[in-house]
Amino acid sequence: MTTDLTKGNPIRLLIFFSLPLLAGNIFQQFYSMADAIIVGRFVGAKALAAVGCTGSINFFILGAAVGIAGGFCIIVSQRFGAKDEDGLRRAVAISVELSAISSVSIMLLSVIFAVPLLQVMQTPEDIFHDAYMYIVIIFWGIPGTVFYNLFSGILRSVGDSRTPLFFLALASVGNIVLDFVFVLFFQMGPAGAAVATIVSQTLSGIACLIFIFKKFAFLIPKKSDWKFDPALAASLMRLGLPSALSNSVCAIGTMAMQGVVNSFGSDIVAGYTAGTKIESLAVQPCFAFSTALSTFVAQNVGARKMERVRKGTHDCLKLMVGCAALGWVVAHFFGASLVGVFLENPTEEVVAASALYLNWVGVFIFALGVLLTYRCSISGMGNANIPMLSGAVELAMRVPVAFLTSGFLGFVSVCLCGPAAWVGAAIMLGIAYYRIEQSTAARLSVHA
Repeated sequence: MTTDLTKGNPIRLLIFFSLPLLAGNIFQQFYSMADAIIVGRFVGAKALAAVGCTGSINFFILGAAVGIAGGFCIIVSQRFGAKDEDGLRRAVAISVELSAISSVSIMLLSVIFAVPLLQVMQTPEDIFHDAYMYIVIIFWGIPGTVFYNLFSGILRSVGDSRTPLFFLALASVGNIVLDFVFVLFFQMGPAGAAVATIVSQTLSGIACLIFIFKKFAFLIPKKSDWKFDPALAASLMRLGLPSALSNSVCAIGTMAMQGVVNSFGSDIVAGYTAGTKIESLAVQPCFAFSTALSTFVAQNVGARKMERVRKGTHDCLKLMVGCAALGWVVAHFFGASLVGVFLENPTEEVVAASALYLNWVGVFIFALGVLLTYRCSISGMGNANIPMLSGAVELAMRVPVAFLTSGFLGFVSVCLCGPAAWVGAAIMLGIAYYRIEQSTAARLSVHA
């Protein structure tokens, strides 16, 4: 079922459209959380650290791959909002072609450079082998991950946020089952968790594709649509490539943080890993609303309804207040106790590191909400360069904090990196949003 976001009350549409996205985001977190929980509880703290220390590398590589697909879906949303079915099918066809090329290329490069990346990250020697096995297997699954995100993104672009949730829920359950099979039965450790993840993700992507063929005939490209269109490909890459770079630039900052964390030893790595997993759950409402906003803005730009773009963006900021309050409650009051979910008998050092991290992060979740609102609204208007620049701002904030203060602040320096990056990028995006909104409105009025 498609949803036309160019009509109706914006805040109501954002809430109802984002609910399946929120559930989907939580299920998405179950992929990595299931790996961490099962490996941590049934293999041990070092195995948890091995999975956790690859998180920023995972974000660096998969963020680029997934960002490309997400950028492509902006144009699909705009074509849908403009009721341009021919252009919609061509956009889908060229997106598939470009995704195939980019995902295979990223996969091969990632596998080749896995060892140097782990070495640069100062991965502790006692967990290096397990970390390598885990991340290389994840890299081999990049094409499946990209196409799941592309196909689910296409469905969301035409207003269907429920179907991707259904398939992702099935994949999450499958991932948990396969985690037990590969980690416990076959005793593959972190490598088994990685195999479970890529198999589940790939099956979810295949299910989305089958559903599109059966239920959304207007999205299926005709033979003529597959003819490579350089102009359309360039338009798609103008959004996809900056989106990929934006994610990767942000990830470099998290890699810098991870490098500092790794220098503190495997117990701190385990505590930090548990903390970031809990954080990822606490901030999911922020990501759900901002993702819904991106589709909302893109459809309304396609329909030339800029007043709705403004209203939707402001309404999303209001929703972020509630998201921040909920996230702070989870992080502050339940963070330390949730560490026990990941480890059966966590040490005091592990629990203390996790609690300290969550206490700092929880206070600044609203800044993240503001950042995501403006970033996704700007992306929905078809501007990918400013979101990419915001990633550079995040990097510029994270790296100095991580490296310049770790000597005298210790692990606290890591706790401050995220908040510093969110505040800096939120200020920059807030200033940029109003200028871009005015220029987009002027452009649409000229071409009306």
